[in-house]
Amino acid sequence: MAADGIKVLLIDDSPTVRRLGELILSQHGYAVYTAEDGEQGLEMCMKIRPSVILVDFIMPKMNGHTFCRKIREDDSFKDVPLILISSKGESVGEAFEKEFGVLYYFSKPFEP
Repeated sequence: MAADGIKVLLIDDSPTVRRLGELILSQHGYAVYTAEDGEQGLEMCMKIRPSVILVDFIMPKMNGHTFCRKIREDDSFKDVPLILISSKGESVGEAFEKEFGVLYYFSKPFEP
């Protein structure tokens, strides 16, 4: 599947993770947008209507749990795939799979 036209929103408070994700994903043809916290992520969702969202678990202002809850409450985003980025291990990832239908989760640090 070609990545052209697929909008990816990457929400993470780490500038390094955002930049790395942006580099990797854009090299594969994705249109990448970033936000540094859940509040900014919600604003970006409304603005760009992403095809997929990668979201960190621990962030200032609005954490990943609150972001996922809010995004799933909005009918226009209920089917947008969510991918969790976490340094908290499998138990958090599994909880997000059950509660929010997170498609996939991976742990920090990660390999490109």
